Amino acid sequence: MAGVSTYALHAMRGGDKGDSNRLLSPIVSHLRGMARETTPSAIFAYLGDTSENLRRELTRDLDPELAWLDRLRFYTCTNNPSRPSVTESEIDQRARWTPALMWPSWSIRLSAPWDKHPEAYRRALASALLLPGAPSRHIVRLRTKLGEAPKKLRWTKYFDAGDDRTRDVLRELCSLADLLDKNGSPIDYARRRGIDYDGLLAQHAWQELASADGITSRSFLWDAWWAEQYLIARVSGGVGTESQQPGRASQYHDQLRRRMSLETQQALDAVALKFLLDRGIKGEPVLWEPALPVSLPQGLSEVISGGSILDNLWAAMSQGKSIRALAPTLGLSESAVDLLVDLHRPSRKVLGD
Repeated sequence: MAGVSTYALHAMRGGDKGDSNRLLSPIVSHLRGMARETTPSAIFAYLGDTSENLRRELTRDLDPELAWLDRLRFYTCTNNPSRPSVTESEIDQRARWTPALMWPSWSIRLSAPWDKHPEAYRRALASALLLPGAPSRHIVRLRTKLGEAPKKLRWTKYFDAGDDRTRDVLRELCSLADLLDKNGSPIDYARRRGIDYDGLLAQHAWQELASADGITSRSFLWDAWWAEQYLIARVSGGVGTESQQPGRASQYHDQLRRRMSLETQQALDAVALKFLLDRGIKGEPVLWEPALPVSLPQGLSEVISGGSILDNLWAAMSQGKSIRALAPTLGLSESAVDLLVDLHRPSRKVLGD
């Protein structure tokens, strides 16, 4: 290793960047070969006690050669690759701050153009958030820390592409994991996942709210059940009880999505806060998200903050149109439209205009 360090140091000190790249090329080629045949741990052991700058220079080009699990664990998708240094207890703590489904704004930010199964993708994003710096690459086991069943998702489709977009997603996950480790969260999702949510929303309470928003149906019993599932998902960071009548649930879901006002959402949140308080949980908001980076990809700033996109969505809602039909014209997936409206509910005045 001393010979490699001496050679690399000479390369980095000598001449212009082109000369440095040419001199470092044999070492990088050797490391790429190692990446295809051995583990990242062996590569970092090979690099030994080289300086952080030198290690970064030598491992920068290795990222595409590694499995996506190790790209996250070793931070090779970032500008600061390093050995996994997060303990199991620290991963447990990160899991406490993480919902089973990725936060809505972050799901929009990281949404994929082929987003045909948004719930599964959001589950995968949340699970992958436990990988940066983790001592183990056992993603199926890590999922159980989020209260998820230990079954496989389509990881390869989500994270194993070699394109720039996938690298951006992995890099964002590393940054988000560091942010959670540093600042934590005001919501303990591990505690919320252990709550029995039976009786969260009374039927009569939903009837009053629905009537105020003009949401009508032949069966308020069924409607109240579905509204309760919506609220359970909002509070728990996961999903509600699986529907026994998926067709009807989808039809009602669309009506609720089109007509629910900001006032109704706030009233539901008040119900949720009282429910939590009755179970000894106080001082937590219903919903919280880590702050998005100041720098956003082109077009995404308007999506997150609203602007003309929200004006179009709210106009469609006030006219009783399907907001999902607007997704192609707005350049968003249908799931991103759903999440965006849920983050920025229009008032009853807007819906009535």
